[in-house]
Amino acid sequence: MHDPVVYGYVRTGNRINALDFIAFGSGKYGTTITAGNYDGDVLDELVCGHGAGPGLRAHVRGFHYSSGGIQPESGLDFYAYGAPHWGVNVTSGDIDNDGRDEIITGAGCGPLYGPHVRAFNYDPVAQTVTPIYQFDYFAYGTRKFGCKATSGDLDKDGYDEILTSPGPGRVFGPHIRGWNYDDNAGNKGTSPISNISFFCYNRILKYGANVTVTDIDTDGYQEIFTGPGPGSNYGSHFRGFNYDNAQVTPIQGLNYFAYSTKYGLNVAPNGLD
Repeated sequence: MHDPVVYGYVRTGNRINALDFIAFGSGKYGTTITAGNYDGDVLDELVCGHGAGPGLRAHVRGFHYSSGGIQPESGLDFYAYGAPHWGVNVTSGDIDNDGRDEIITGAGCGPLYGPHVRAFNYDPVAQTVTPIYQFDYFAYGTRKFGCKATSGDLDKDGYDEILTSPGPGRVFGPHIRGWNYDDNAGNKGTSPISNISFFCYNRILKYGANVTVTDIDTDGYQEIFTGPGPGSNYGSHFRGFNYDNAQVTPIQGLNYFAYSTKYGLNVAPNGLD
């Protein structure tokens, strides 16, 4: 168990002490974190979600860098879900192509949450957070242990799509699904992308999966990358996939074990160069 402390590093591994902060006081079970430009300025902000422990609500907080340190973002402080506990997973994406990122949440991985996905807008002038109309759904039915989400422009249309992966309970296989958000007037809502629905590992192995996207080959399209969930049946198997608007196909050469140990693998987008 760990306090929800966030550290900042440069890409060489050196720590930036001015970026150290505690996201949620001294409670245990850590934090999930994402970065995005929520207010339309030139700098990214940080958003933290409370880690997945018993008795911990789905608390989301925002922070920015100012005056040599990390400061809370006024008004960006809310609970993504109701009274059930086990924290919240957070990510960011510009799902409506307005030049500002939205906050996307997946329910925490405890046995009280289904795989509930929501999205929120932050208004820096009014200093308020509001749910996005009709962006509120269960990615895999109502079975428990939550889910994770990530986003990226998979088809180069200017809108970020959403990818979900199941939480780590022993009820879900490593099922990756894709989703669109339609923000046209009178036709708002999320809908599954029919040809982004696949098992990134053997479907009979449970404990979910981790997923992220990034443009690894600089062609303007985001590729999909996965790591297994944390169950004891999984090694640290890393895989990459292409999506060409018609199907998902494995990327040759991006199929290996990152470490020799079990219990899965977390994956993160590339931003080092």
